[in-house]
Amino acid sequence: MILIDFFLEQSLLIQIVIITLLVSFVVQMIQYWAIFGRMAFYRNPKISEKRLPSVSVVIAARDEYHNMDQYLVSVLEQDYPEFEVVVVNNSDDDQLSYYFLKDLKKQYAHLKHVELKPDINFFIGKKFPLSIGIKEAKYEHLLFIDADCKPIGKQWIRKMMECYDDASTEVVLGYGGFFSHKGVFNKFCHFDTLWVGMQYLSAALCGIPYMGVGRNLSYKKPLFFRENGFISHYTTPSGDDDIFVNRVATRKNCRICLAPDGITLSESKKTLKQWLRQKRRHFSASTKYKWGDMVMLTIFPMFQLLFFITLIWTFVALLPTFWWFLVPILFALRLFTQLFITKKCMNKVGEKGFLMWTPFFEILLMIVIPILLLLGSLFKPKKWK
Repeated sequence: MILIDFFLEQSLLIQIVIITLLVSFVVQMIQYWAIFGRMAFYRNPKISEKRLPSVSVVIAARDEYHNMDQYLVSVLEQDYPEFEVVVVNNSDDDQLSYYFLKDLKKQYAHLKHVELKPDINFFIGKKFPLSIGIKEAKYEHLLFIDADCKPIGKQWIRKMMECYDDASTEVVLGYGGFFSHKGVFNKFCHFDTLWVGMQYLSAALCGIPYMGVGRNLSYKKPLFFRENGFISHYTTPSGDDDIFVNRVATRKNCRICLAPDGITLSESKKTLKQWLRQKRRHFSASTKYKWGDMVMLTIFPMFQLLFFITLIWTFVALLPTFWWFLVPILFALRLFTQLFITKKCMNKVGEKGFLMWTPFFEILLMIVIPILLLLGSLFKPKKWK
């Protein structure tokens, strides 16, 4: 009663600020415990060896000789009963990739090499090469990885396919992380990809799948043709992964893979400029999401920003009073929740080394992302890479 009386004695503006702070706090508690908690405490299903399906791994490559020379063998040498690797080589200017794949085919009979001439791809991006690779795939289950990615181990295909736990499953979302290097910027890239992963993987577990990442994604070939492939968004350079998943994934047909051996790794961007360009490309694709998904992706960052603004405002307003200590308590509860759930999610996907940077990186993203969203809506990227 004393606290309520104190609240009623405040000006209308301060009352609104305090209410906004409390609502923002509650919304974020729901976000972390009820949504991100799905990922933090998730356990992967397992199926018997007899039910493992045959798989076509599809890779679209563009002038990727050096990456394929480094990573492709790790895909070809997966420990899995029956699979093929379909590499669609698009616009290879120096022919290095062509001869590399031709020689590699002699060692690995399950490698299928499809060569596209530069003038055949009439659309910007990977969608046409991927469509060709899907058409050439001989198995119903498709698994996608980028040419600059490497499975974390030899069980990658197996772990992704184990998620097809029943006949209704048509889409499996995986996690694509980064190689670890020294430096704060590399840690920031790790945090950013984890934050994105926590959002789309947790949303899928809540029955609202809205995106996937092409460096670790699987779906069935009949689904691709039944939904007319990438036709509805062919003119958008990106979106072969996230827009497609946004259109076809549902509560009933989508599963996720969080097995430690089921992730892929790639090199993060080296500079802030490269990272910003990549994020702009991703945000330009997000404008094609379903309306409800765009609203969902806007609500949580909005309350995240409101929490910090009203936290500081309320602390300043209550500082001369006895009740100022309530503000640090709210901040401490949120911080504990953030670190606890984030750590659990990091453990699920093998991330480490940046937990204590999380609060600082979160604030940085709160500043940068609104700017990128605006730029993404105004300017469309025109390059595959």
